Amino acid sequence: METDQERIMESILGLWGDRNNRIKMNSKGGLHQKYAPRGLGVVTGERPPKFSQSRLARAITIYTQEGSINFAKLKEINEKKEQLAFVMKEFIKWVISNEQDIRNKAKQLQSKYSARTESLELHPRIKQNICVMMIGFIFWLDFMLENQIIDSTTKDKLQEEAYQVLEEVGRNQQSDVEDEDPVKVFFKTIGQLQVAGKVYLTDYKTGMATDLEAGTHIGYIDNETNQYYLIADTVYKEVEKACIGRFIVTPKQLQKSLADEGYIVTDRDNRKVLRRTDPKTKNKVEVLIIPKQKWNEAMGYEPDTSI
Repeated sequence: METDQERIMESILGLWGDRNNRIKMNSKGGLHQKYAPRGLGVVTGERPPKFSQSRLARAITIYTQEGSINFAKLKEINEKKEQLAFVMKEFIKWVISNEQDIRNKAKQLQSKYSARTESLELHPRIKQNICVMMIGFIFWLDFMLENQIIDSTTKDKLQEEAYQVLEEVGRNQQSDVEDEDPVKVFFKTIGQLQVAGKVYLTDYKTGMATDLEAGTHIGYIDNETNQYYLIADTVYKEVEKACIGRFIVTPKQLQKSLADEGYIVTDRDNRKVLRRTDPKTKNKVEVLIIPKQKWNEAMGYEPDTSI
């Protein structure tokens, strides 16, 4: 039941990732107290979910493969369940008795690691995840230091090592997030459809196909203005169909993303879907207008340097 799994996972990423929860109304019409999720939500799966960028950025994904897990160490850990439970109990008691100091230090660590991650080219949510994970791990190190399990040199070493690991994982997560960029998926899919001969464009002046006239007509090329006119409704449906239900943005969300990233021309009223006249039928057609330079950039074409 893939859809049920996706729905549950999206709820976890949304609510837990936002440290948020639904607020229920009481019998008097007021609202019950709101309880935000605390701790870490750990989910295992065989494949990453196909969600929007903001949803995926709320998680840190750890990929495993053969050799990733030290089964000898895992067996050793499982044999010491009672000791682990005892240590966790002591750690919780330590957190309770040091609550105010932890609150104060957490704010300092938040500022420190927010500044450190600022220069990283990562989604803001991923940076936030790195900060949260570092804060939790540092308190664990503080607990071990206070109980003389490690010394200060080891603590500093483990702290820096943890940050380097999280930064690397964050970059991997960023790659996953970028793969779900609706704009990139949009143009990549159009390119694949063109190569497969499933869609084609026509010259805006003559109405003749610029390539093999096969598949669905999705737009025009205006060589006088150096612009592409994609038939808004048609091109969206072709991309959505090609993605087999994995293109999860609505037409309006896609148009907003295209406009925000500077790929389409808007009018003075910021309308993203404009009208042009079909050269053959003379009917008005609603199109997305893309400058040739931005089209080439999106499709990965080499810039035209000819004079």
